[in-house]
Amino acid sequence: IGMDYFTIFLVILLSLLLLYELYLRTSPGYRAAKQFPSPRPLPIFGDIFILLSRDPVSTFMLARELAQRFNDSYGLLLGSGLIVNAIRAKESEALLSSTRLIDKNLIYTFLHPFLGVGLLNSTGSKWFQRRKILTAAFHFNILPTFLETFHEECEKLVQRLDE
Repeated sequence: IGMDYFTIFLVILLSLLLLYELYLRTSPGYRAAKQFPSPRPLPIFGDIFILLSRDPVSTFMLARELAQRFNDSYGLLLGSGLIVNAIRAKESEALLSSTRLIDKNLIYTFLHPFLGVGLLNSTGSKWFQRRKILTAAFHFNILPTFLETFHEECEKLVQRLDE
């Protein structure tokens, strides 16, 4: 009798896992992920195992390694969600200039030690407030006057990242 309950439990569990996998394959994240190269995702889990137990630095290094491996933008499938690392300027511009795509992914928390909380990794009213201030300050005619400052600050950032 005990074996019968165990068999029923296994059949129900496998059925639920199959239904969940079918749900994942019809999710918008999965359909979007098919447009990008990616490591081969596992059924149900996606690419989550390559991200588990990583600190911010090793996660950043993994992102660089995957960008070099695919030589392109790539996606990581995590359950029904998708993380896109946009490498090409065209994709980055579309993502960064959107006023609708401002909810940040968990990965953005890894940037806090490097950048603090600013326009890049804030959301909601904080993001709109900061963007409004920066939009007026960074008109295209003003930007060339700051090239030297940008260069100096980029050098500082590279030094911090190397540490």
